Amino acid sequence: ADVNVELSRLYRMDQVVSLTESVSGVEGVEGWLLYSGTFAHKKGETETGITFFAPPSTSTLIRPILISGRWLTPGDENAIVVSNSFVRMFPDVDVGDRLTIKIDGKESNWQVIGVLSMPPSTPLFYANYEYLSHVINEPRQTNSLHVITSAHDIATQERISDQLEKLYAARGI
Repeated sequence: ADVNVELSRLYRMDQVVSLTESVSGVEGVEGWLLYSGTFAHKKGETETGITFFAPPSTSTLIRPILISGRWLTPGDENAIVVSNSFVRMFPDVDVGDRLTIKIDGKESNWQVIGVLSMPPSTPLFYANYEYLSHVINEPRQTNSLHVITSAHDIATQERISDQLEKLYAARGI
């Protein structure tokens, strides 16, 4: 993406995508979810915070570099790709394992289908937007927009980012 926008809360996908696409120079937009959860490797163990990145299953904006396993496909449910940072913290977690993750205080079960190579960071999980949005009971909502611009230079990216910020503020977003 040329411009990434993190919103302060969830908004209707159709509303913010339409608004974003109204800006001259915007070629496309993908709505993603960024959502927090916690993982306790063993009962009674301190929970570790994790962040879900949930692109749409048809995303054209991510080209994952996998260490093992596979990437998400349309229709995957309860499937996660974990970052190598997560595996460094929990080296006995591997592709095929099932993990229990707390999201909004409720436990849900996920199967690790892949391990993603990334720079060191906090533990990240990738899941399909379509599935995670139902798990959190917020279908058709987004809090992260990934914008593709007609030109890919820094000046265009900054101009469109500024225009989007002003447009969102004017609309109470």
